[in-house]
Amino acid sequence: PGLWKSVESEDIYRVRKLVNLWCRTDLHKNGVALRDVALGTGNEEIISLILGIFDSMKLVYHIYAKDIRAISNLLEINRPRLRLDLRKMSDRGAPILYYLITSEYIAAIELFIKHGCQLYSIMQDDLGYDMPVLFSALNAEVSAAVVEALLPPGKHQQEELLYKILYRGHSVLEVALANNVNLDVFKVLIDRGGPLLLCDRNQANQTVRDLALLSKKSSYVNVIDQVLCDWIKNPNAHPGRREKLALYGWDFEVIKEDLKGNLYTDEFFTHFQNLQMQEICQSIESGDLNTFLELKADFENEDENFLWHGRMVGDGMPLLHKAVIYNRLSMVEIILDHKPPTESIDNLFDQNRRTALHYASASASFKDIKKLLMSYGCSEHVLDKVNREPLDFRDKQDTADMMQLLDRLKTKDFKEAEVDPWSDDKVVQIHTHSSPSTCCHSSNTICEGTTSEPSDCESFSEASEEESTRVKSCVIF
Repeated sequence: PGLWKSVESEDIYRVRKLVNLWCRTDLHKNGVALRDVALGTGNEEIISLILGIFDSMKLVYHIYAKDIRAISNLLEINRPRLRLDLRKMSDRGAPILYYLITSEYIAAIELFIKHGCQLYSIMQDDLGYDMPVLFSALNAEVSAAVVEALLPPGKHQQEELLYKILYRGHSVLEVALANNVNLDVFKVLIDRGGPLLLCDRNQANQTVRDLALLSKKSSYVNVIDQVLCDWIKNPNAHPGRREKLALYGWDFEVIKEDLKGNLYTDEFFTHFQNLQMQEICQSIESGDLNTFLELKADFENEDENFLWHGRMVGDGMPLLHKAVIYNRLSMVEIILDHKPPTESIDNLFDQNRRTALHYASASASFKDIKKLLMSYGCSEHVLDKVNREPLDFRDKQDTADMMQLLDRLKTKDFKEAEVDPWSDDKVVQIHTHSSPSTCCHSSNTICEGTTSEPSDCESFSEASEEESTRVKSCVIF
């Protein structure tokens, strides 16, 4: 009744509020439909609100009724008009998928994922921090069946998504470990994330395996080691994964005993482990261009993308970033020349989720490197794990703290926390960036409460814009 009266009286503020509360829009009164009343007002805003959300709310009602046939039919017939990521502003801005996860409505989850529902839609957690909806499934109570429905095997670009999506600066596996998810769930996450996610390191240069050891969660360590052994021992079942483990700098010494006596391991340790490139990293550090070129020629026979993706064992820093912080312009040029054509320069991160441009902006002495990176399209607006972009590094260029930050990376002394060059700033600017559809040049970090929850009075269109803004400053694709 409240929505009906609000539409009749053209109370746009009230209509917005009730629409965002997911009030029913399929109302009828004396044989007249609410949508017809909206059309009769001639008010474009009210018409847009009611008609724009009508089909999406019909989908919500089918979900409440657990009518899977009606859900499926509506998705098949009317998908372009449906907002699968519609958010309920009265409940932490939770999207529809959140309610499917909490109710473990697996059949509906599978349909939503099939029809393009996004796992990175932003809601708030219990403390008001922004959280991609996927992370609501990463707790001890959620079953593996739910996570498998959310992450179907073989989905296009799923590994990249799981690597890039963060919650308060932490990866999918880090959050899953901290929340003590079911071991089967943990195994699914490793499988779907692949070597890229498993080899990811935090700001202290620790992998999720390191964190599991430190927290004495041996069952999770065992799951990781079992998956690793399977990838290495059964290369035909997991094509390319063991090579990527080597390329991304995984330390195989801890599982070498488990790998003995297998047909494929001799080949692996003879050839692919050589991709772990201590010598070429040392040539960058010392500025030995001749050795760098010789090793480059050798490595190209093993993997044509090694210059782009390669990392030394125990070091989360790509060769490009290393060449930047050591101010090796010629080496930066060579590495950039070997950028895979399908890769974005803004998608190559170190353990802090920084691009090479972050560090190139840290000192005036890197100006030629910075100019070169910019010519390759590197963005100044990619956020790292602590919500800093290259422009922030430029603002603190050559300060004592910034030089200390760079020195810590060079010495690889991760026992102490990284110095904060911005600690004296009284006002922290809130950055917003390009939309998620184009944000291979935008932010990748889940923000720590830097945006406020939208009010219930936001219009449907405004809520959509607000959602886009949140995603801009939270994930990268």
